[in-house]
Amino acid sequence: MDRLEAYQKRKEVRSPKPKARLSVREWVSTALSVIAFAVSMATTYVTYLRTTDDISIVASETPSIEVDGNELVLQGDHLSLVFINAGNRPAAILSLRMYVVQPGPEWDQEEYCTRSNTLLQYGDPEGTYRRTNVQFESLVVKANEVVNAKAKFIDQSLRFPLTQPNRNVESFPIAFCLLIRASTPSQSAIFSNVRADNWRITKYPDGKYRSSPNRTDTKPVAIYRQSSIFFD
Repeated sequence: MDRLEAYQKRKEVRSPKPKARLSVREWVSTALSVIAFAVSMATTYVTYLRTTDDISIVASETPSIEVDGNELVLQGDHLSLVFINAGNRPAAILSLRMYVVQPGPEWDQEEYCTRSNTLLQYGDPEGTYRRTNVQFESLVVKANEVVNAKAKFIDQSLRFPLTQPNRNVESFPIAFCLLIRASTPSQSAIFSNVRADNWRITKYPDGKYRSSPNRTDTKPVAIYRQSSIFFD
């Protein structure tokens, strides 16, 4: 009898005990803890580890343009600009220049401003790009902020000769391009060519020219966008 009792006791010790099941409340609590941890890690990554530079611009007011004989005439004394920083670091707008562009008939609209680098470097015999002198004070746009600014024209007369090709057509585009120099905590000099405005000049049967805005896209134009990990 003693042997049988001893055997039964050893069998009870060796037998695995049934695992306790989690209640519904415990399952919910565990799931919420995991989700909270994941959200905390994602927030830490976005806020502290991932750096984002996202600077863009909107030209809220630009000069109007007219044709007087064989000259383009700008009507207005300033540009009204809006700088938008959707990134998580500050950015500085250091300088700004404006060019009046008379694109050639074969140009794509996306090339109106980007061709300036080549033309200004190797020569522009047609006078496609005409620089205007503007007074612009550098500024800082903090993370997730919007800053309004003005660039005033210094030139007393904003008159530019029509290119020869444009004197022989009934309609042609004009673009206002901005060459912007910016800076971020990791880039000391960023140069960006952006299109501020488009106009269409049309010659009517009476021989007079009329101008009209030709804005196909009113979204902010990117100056610089870059994302990286803090340790890069």
